[in-house]
Amino acid sequence: MNGSVGAVRQPSSHRLDAAQTNFMKFAEMKDMTLVELSAKSRDLRHEMFNLRLQQASAQLEKPARLRLLRRDIARLETRISQLRARGAELPAKAM
Repeated sequence: MNGSVGAVRQPSSHRLDAAQTNFMKFAEMKDMTLVELSAKSRDLRHEMFNLRLQQASAQLEKPARLRLLRRDIARLETRISQLRARGAELPAKAM
């Protein structure tokens, strides 16, 4: 029998270091304009594209960065949607 059947799983050594955890917080986006948010989203999408190319050629050093980028892009798009919805509400309330 294998002696590791009842063994406790050790925590992964692939934890994110300080350089990898530089994700964008929602509070940082709160004061950005729609144009700034769109530009930041475009930049992050471009970075993700480059990382995917590195991943395809087996040159990606920090695979967790892809997940962080995907989440940052989602945060940005959420904030952009909120601003656009608020912009659509304002004219309706003025009537």
